[in-house]
Amino acid sequence: MAAMDGQLSLALTSGSTGQKKSALLQLRSMGEYGAAAMGYHELAGNLLNDLDPSVQVAAINALGYMGQYGADFAESVAEKVKGGANKDVKKAALQALGYFGEAASTYSELVEACIDDKDLDLVVEACIALGSMKVTSAAGKLAAKLKEKDTEVIIAACIGLGSMEAEVDALGDMLKSSEARVKAAALGAMPSAAADKFLSTACSLLADQDVFVRMNAMNLITGLGE
Repeated sequence: MAAMDGQLSLALTSGSTGQKKSALLQLRSMGEYGAAAMGYHELAGNLLNDLDPSVQVAAINALGYMGQYGADFAESVAEKVKGGANKDVKKAALQALGYFGEAASTYSELVEACIDDKDLDLVVEACIALGSMKVTSAAGKLAAKLKEKDTEVIIAACIGLGSMEAEVDALGDMLKSSEARVKAAALGAMPSAAADKFLSTACSLLADQDVFVRMNAMNLITGLGE
């Protein structure tokens, strides 16, 4: 283990972008255990302001997999969401804040501001992150995104609402969508506490042409007894 630590430290402080990214990928794979046992979150945190945006992305991704230890850097990660940050860095930061969950809710306003970003990739990540952070005050805005034309945004809004268990009626309306992926997402996101309300619709979707719609409908129905 000591030898590995030495190799990682050398790689993380080297002038090679490739070596730093490879080392950060290893840190990510060790997740919360590596952070708790070896303090690897500190190593990843040291590279949040690397000159290379791709290294910043790798550092943010690593922290996102380190649970409460990664969340120690939530403020620094949230800073990456602001202003004219590199898109990939901003996207990774939104994902990581979502992984931190409620521990990062202090920075929910920064994430919520991205809901109306012109870049739909960022809108998608913001919707999912807000759900994971349980920012129920943003539920109305996520419900409004269900009326967007972009399928990915609609799916992300479904996921976000499901995670925060809010706006279930709006989520239920998506079960009538003509887009199979949207129906599947709405079924998968539906909170178990609201499942009985949409039991009839879920039963009818057992005969849907799309296999994922059928699978998620079955999962929703069978989960009623749990």
